[in-house]
Amino acid sequence: MYEPDLGPPVVRAANQTSEPWCFFSQPSYNGERRQVAPRETVEDFGFEVISVRSGRCTWS
Repeated sequence: MYEPDLGPPVVRAANQTSEPWCFFSQPSYNGERRQVAPRETVEDFGFEVISVRSGRCTWS
């Protein structure tokens, strides 16, 4: 099971899995979000990532 909150904040990431991941600017999957596709590398999210979860991002 993944912990919803990260520390220290993440500013870049490489998805080395075969599924998308969703990165968030606030704790507990809130705030700005950015989906990272399988095998994609993001050098700068444009915000500090505080929480992350596997799967596609959803917007309401």
